Amino acid sequence: MIKDRSLTSRIFDICNILFLILFSCSILYPFIYIFSLSISDHMAIAQGRVVLLPVGFNTLAYKVTFRNPMIWQAYFNTILYAVTGTSLSLLMLSLTAYPMSVKGLYGKKVLMIYFIITMFFSGGLIPIYLLIIRLGMYDTIWAMIIPWALSPWSMIIVRTNFMQIPDGITESVKMDGGKSLTILFRIILPMSKPVLATFGLFNMVGYWNMFFTPFIFLRTGSKMPLQVYLRNLIVNPETSDGSLNDAIGLLGGVAMPSPERAGLLIALSMAAILVSIGPIIIVYPFIQKYFVKGLIVGSLKG
Repeated sequence: MIKDRSLTSRIFDICNILFLILFSCSILYPFIYIFSLSISDHMAIAQGRVVLLPVGFNTLAYKVTFRNPMIWQAYFNTILYAVTGTSLSLLMLSLTAYPMSVKGLYGKKVLMIYFIITMFFSGGLIPIYLLIIRLGMYDTIWAMIIPWALSPWSMIIVRTNFMQIPDGITESVKMDGGKSLTILFRIILPMSKPVLATFGLFNMVGYWNMFFTPFIFLRTGSKMPLQVYLRNLIVNPETSDGSLNDAIGLLGGVAMPSPERAGLLIALSMAAILVSIGPIIIVYPFIQKYFVKGLIVGSLKG
């Protein structure tokens, strides 16, 4: 009973609650601070008066961000890479993990050793770069997707999940004339939604946050994803696009004082950051219920 718990246990619970509250505040603070910067008065931003809550109110940064065609092109590219890459990755995971989970598969141990070796050893960046050029994938969407479509670690976890499905279910399908693909797509995958949703989220976040890969394998500006656009906006905000000119145009062509101009540039960067993380924040609650369950289910049996 709770009333019979010792004083030490109650103190421990209080300390845990306080720690979780402080930890939650440390996570929420950057988001609140960025949002406050994006809507605060530009002079207050330049003077460093924004600490947590907004100082003043100005939505000019969002008006400029939403009318900027470059950010929408970068958005489209990122969504294309994330959706296509995640779909291909889940397909590759399923088609690879299912045969490795079948009992009695000839050569399964050798294949597992091959996959495990690739987890610890890699050819390196230069061989991958040369290979992508030789295959004609340089500066194409496939350079962003195919090299990262299959993770051996993810395959092993998904395989472990597939192995937990009772053999009687798959055997009954085989007795009714079902083929391997029928078993996989009609039986195995519907019963493995949690683990697939978990790795789908991992892959989508990975593709969404890709930054170094497009720097290496893409050269056309119109193909760059959102993270590269944000980097250019933050590092060189006055020349990366026409955001500042758009802001001056929305103000009726009136020039700004230098401090207010600096505050506006910061607000533009913060608004672009918030706009960029919006889709991931929106998608996560819908698959959160699968997230922890998928990891636990995939790790019960070795």
